[in-house]
Amino acid sequence: MVLLIAMIGAIVLTLQHRKRVRRQDIGVQNARTRDTAIEVRKVQSGQGI
Repeated sequence: MVLLIAMIGAIVLTLQHRKRVRRQDIGVQNARTRDTAIEVRKVQSGQGI
């Protein structure tokens, strides 16, 4: 009985949707190209970005 209650509690906590949590979006990840994924900058030696 205790295990059943623990399982239901874990499911309820997992399925809660919070507004401030960033979720994974598979479509956005698959739509990325090399040009949008990285940005190459020319930095002179001894300087930061």
